[in-house]
Parts: sequence; C-alpha cells; structure tokens
Amino acid sequence: MKITNIRATPVNIPLEAPFWWTGGLYPGTSKAIVEVETDEGLVGLGEAPSTDVCAMIVVMREALAGRDPLDIAACERICVPPWQIVQNTDDARVVKAFGAIEIAEIAQQRADRLRTRRTQDRIYPVDVAHDTSRCG
Repeated sequence: MKITNIRATPVNIPLEAPFWWTGGLYPGTSKAIVEVETDEGLVGLGEAPSTDVCAMIVVMREALAGRDPLDIAACERICVPPWQIVQNTDDARVVKAFGAIEIAEIAQQRADRLRTRRTQDRIYPVDVAHDTSRCG
C-alpha cells in the first residue's frame, strides 16, 4: 500500500452558544481535516488542531507520496526533525501537521485490519483489547 494523496481541508466549527472567557468571546474554533489516500482505495481521516498547518501538510504530502502509510515511524523520520531541534524552536507546526497525518494513517491501519477480517461481505470489528491473535 502506498500514499497517493494527502489533503488538508480547513473547517470552522461554530459553538451553538458562544461564551465569554478571559481571552474574550469564544464563538467556536477552526481546525483542519486531513485525508490520507492510498493506491488501494483506503482513506484515513485525521484532525489538525488548527488551520495554520495546512501549508505544511501540503509539503509533507510531496515528501510522503509513494510511501507506506503503515510504516508511521519511517514517515515521521521523513517529516519531523529530531526532537532536539523541535524543542529549540518556537514553531510547533511541523509536529501538529505530522500528528494529523499520523492520526489518519492509524485510521488506515484500522480500516486495513477490518478489511482483512471481511467474510462473505460482512465486516467483523476487531476488538484490539481482546484480540487473542496479537498475543504472544
């Protein structure tokens, strides 16, 4: 399985009832929905905590094209600098951007696991906590 596309869509989420707090009026929030598509037709969904990472996700898309989405550690090595560098900067966008992609990749793993458990067009959910096939 290979990554074919990564898309980030900014969304505004208004609160049903905005409220006041020490920072002022809080009417809602803005996030980014991340979709990671594969050559096998799977689409993983993730969420970025803010829209300021959309441009960085586009750059990561180019770096991750053709990579295996199930190898999250390799994808992280490509996109995220070592922690010694990240901790010494004031810009956490790279971590937030990759975190959203990682969430989407984990969703793909779950979808792939469900797909492999398909029997006669019926999907049986995998209960990871009680899945004895993963035991020792």
